Amino acid sequence: MSKINKLNTLAETKFLSLYNAEYSNKGGNTKNWTIASRKEKKNLEEVYLNNKELQDDAVLIVPFHKEEEKIVVIRQFRVPINSYIYEMPAGLIDKGENPLISLTRELKEETGLDIEIIKPVYTFTAIRPHYQTVGIGFLCIPTNDQVKISFEHTDYKFVDEDELEKTLDPHIFNDIKKTIEEYNQIREYNELKREAN
Repeated sequence: MSKINKLNTLAETKFLSLYNAEYSNKGGNTKNWTIASRKEKKNLEEVYLNNKELQDDAVLIVPFHKEEEKIVVIRQFRVPINSYIYEMPAGLIDKGENPLISLTRELKEETGLDIEIIKPVYTFTAIRPHYQTVGIGFLCIPTNDQVKISFEHTDYKFVDEDELEKTLDPHIFNDIKKTIEEYNQIREYNELKREAN
């Protein structure tokens, strides 16, 4: 049976490390595989050598702006594609940090918005041709209306669901569609309550 036997660090940077995984193939031969990960070595060893569950490492935020009744997206330069793109506010969970704290911190850092967290709506693992990510999608509503982007971003805009679908990568849009549906249900419920009173 194939399995990873040992993990060695090849290189470490602030956000990403490179590891060599020594493994035995089904024929019993020792082979090597290179792994790039945001995880620390000890965490990967727990996953690969001790069969522990991989922990979430990112938050994706779908901030609905109350006054505009639209979703806030931010524009940022992304090195892998050598271009600017509009994207959802998102970020890494710091070591030992609660995901709810991460999401509040990341949204404040990237947009200046404070939020009311309604609930986590979904978790996702996305395996794409050029990357893999694990995240938590939270339904949240900003409690202030003043967007103030960070130095990393060049612009922001408010978009409705149709424009969001055109703006985002189709994979990302499909990942957050459930959050949008949940928010729309809450809005419809609140409108019905107001009409009944």
